[in-house]
Amino acid sequence: MVFLVVYVDDILLTGNNEAEISSLKAFLDYTFKIKDLGQAHYFLGIEILHTDYSVLLTQRKFTNELLQEFDCSSVHTITCPLDYNVKLQPDEGEPLANPSPYRD
Repeated sequence: MVFLVVYVDDILLTGNNEAEISSLKAFLDYTFKIKDLGQAHYFLGIEILHTDYSVLLTQRKFTNELLQEFDCSSVHTITCPLDYNVKLQPDEGEPLANPSPYRD
């Protein structure tokens, strides 16, 4: 399996068949004269981190830039008292006795 991702003039090529990838790169180079920049580290705002067993995709850099743009880079995290899987309903449950620890 080979995946070819194209955005304007950037191409990301990956897959699990090295021979097919090499063949496709040769075809693309013959047709369009491409430049192989090696292993991807950043593509369309997504950081690509390679480990021995996997590939991790993250938007850490984008998120940090967004926080800086809106003057929120020094804001600290706040714990949420709710289970992440709970579906809140406006007419169910009791209000928290002391909600101040969960406010900024």
